[in-house]
Amino acid sequence: MTKLEFQAFEIDAAVVRAEELLRAGKTVMFILKFKGRDMVRTRLGFESMKRALSVLSPFGKVQAEPKLVGRRLCVTIMPRQTSEDT
Repeated sequence: MTKLEFQAFEIDAAVVRAEELLRAGKTVMFILKFKGRDMVRTRLGFESMKRALSVLSPFGKVQAEPKLVGRRLCVTIMPRQTSEDT
């Protein structure tokens, strides 16, 4: 069984908070930090990030695809423009 240091409920909680921030017009940066042997299973981190981004897609747009920088997987999400903003 492969297990990463972060759990699914932690990602779910972060997605709920990110949704609140995106609705408020704030930019959100998701960072997953890999520890120890987790670097061997970065694919699982990318899959978790893709799931989170698919949930947040109605509220924001991805500035750049998720990128592995050292031991951190980072992605920035910008709020979507609404008809009220223009």
